[in-house]
Amino acid sequence: MKTVQDYINALEFERTHIHLIGYGWAPAKPGNELKAGDKLRYNYGSTGVIKSITPSKSGKTAQMVVIENGEEYSRRISMAAKYAVVRQ
Repeated sequence: MKTVQDYINALEFERTHIHLIGYGWAPAKPGNELKAGDKLRYNYGSTGVIKSITPSKSGKTAQMVVIENGEEYSRRISMAAKYAVVRQ
């Protein structure tokens, strides 16, 4: 039988992690806590490093440049969404 503490622990885990396809559970950060140099993890375990991140005028989104497999990609992200990161 599960206790209240078991439910609290499960909620805390889900608040700080995200499930990726082909990889499983990974630690996560909200978009507003991401910074240059953070290493992101994607579905199936691939990774990329944030080169730069520029918030929009409204502060709800940001433009991010990520280096993946030696190439630079530009992405628009939500500052409220969670993104999987590689913990160092």
